[in-house]
Amino acid sequence: MHLLATGFGSGLSPIVPGTMGSIAAIPFWYLLTFLPLQIYSLVVMFGICIGVYICRRTARIWAPTITAVSCG
Repeated sequence: MHLLATGFGSGLSPIVPGTMGSIAAIPFWYLLTFLPLQIYSLVVMFGICIGVYICRRTARIWAPTITAVSCG
């Protein structure tokens, strides 16, 4: 689960972690472009819901070791 939350580790890069995460997402986005718009929209909405859940769970586990994480 932590592997997904960190973009397969790309978000843990010491240099520009957000950019590395975006670069890691490009192949997945490219594959989604071949889907019809309705399916694409459903996959994106489902991915957002699952992503929020996974990242929140990881943040709660890692929060004691990382002071910059807010688990509001």
